[in-house]
Amino acid sequence: MRTTRFLGIVPWLVARFKRFAAAGSPVARALPWDDLIVALAASIARVAPRAARLPNAIVHGDPNPGNVVVRDGTVRALIDFDFVHESERVYDVGALLDEFARDGDDAALSLERIGGLVAAYDAEAPLTADERDLLPDAMLRHAATLVWYVVTRHGERTPGDVGGAPRYAAACARSRVLWNRSGVPPKVAAALLWAGLCCGVVLVVLMTWHPWVIGNRAGCEPGMVRWWDGICRS
Repeated sequence: MRTTRFLGIVPWLVARFKRFAAAGSPVARALPWDDLIVALAASIARVAPRAARLPNAIVHGDPNPGNVVVRDGTVRALIDFDFVHESERVYDVGALLDEFARDGDDAALSLERIGGLVAAYDAEAPLTADERDLLPDAMLRHAATLVWYVVTRHGERTPGDVGGAPRYAAACARSRVLWNRSGVPPKVAAALLWAGLCCGVVLVVLMTWHPWVIGNRAGCEPGMVRWWDGICRS
């Protein structure tokens, strides 16, 4: 049975995408390779400090709606085990979210549906804090793997043909909506935001009402006085 790890497969994908993006490659202009490479590099930086703590498991590898047999509204079977391998458990959860947390292949991710799916999985097999924080990276890894697979498969038949790979490249971009622009997980970003707001309020109050500040305003540059007055009025 194959074994893969985040810090093995993701750098490998970066190397393959750089090759696809190279001048002279028949698919160099077919996809936004630079954006994909940057996203994967950022993912490596996020995963690396936690990789050793991620639980491993035998994963299905391709949990999409076409591989789930449903009858009378009940899941009866999971099929197609071609991609079964041993890896970090969170990879399969991320793949499941990437496939089931939207209404169609090209639809936007539903954060509400993601919450429900994660809660359902967590009720059966509790996720660790590291797994929860790295779910977007698992989704990105899944979509990026499909980009490589489809481009390679189609390119073997017709050089330059990338098949449905643009759909999976778009999925890579969608997975990034779960991170803010600085790449900080949402819970951390919220905490930082509140801390910044609180510090800002305290600073303004001190600068406005502290006796030392009031006593020394006359010695400030006129521009500085107008700047603080503007903050206090805003």
